[in-house]
Amino acid sequence: MADAFDPRHAGRLEEPVRLEALPRGTVVALLRLDGAETVVEYGAGTGAYTLAVAEAVPHHLYDQPGALAKVVRLLRPGGLFVVVDWGDHERPVGPPLDHVLGLAAVRDIISGMGLEVMVDHEPGTDLPYRLVVVAAKP
Repeated sequence: MADAFDPRHAGRLEEPVRLEALPRGTVVALLRLDGAETVVEYGAGTGAYTLAVAEAVPHHLYDQPGALAKVVRLLRPGGLFVVVDWGDHERPVGPPLDHVLGLAAVRDIISGMGLEVMVDHEPGTDLPYRLVVVAAKP
């Protein structure tokens, strides 16, 4: 396997000439995504192509238990799982309240994953309308 990439050189990955030579739209077109795929990006560098790929597939999980089991399997001990999501408080933006989970429900899901909550904040603590939870794999 090749040497690991030195993050001090990350800026090179997003140089305009490099991105012009490998356009995001071309990469997405080559993948021929129809939206039913699960995409795992490995070796994403700075993530210069991540958003373009994400726009080509749904952002919502249809098999939440399966996806969360994969997260737990892939996390190393000490690895972090971060949730930033709309809170279940009245707000002028975002989805309806019956389409979001509150902090207690997110804690329950994380506990069911076997992870330990390290930090949790109600909406308005760090972000105006979103809750934040950081959990670690023991």
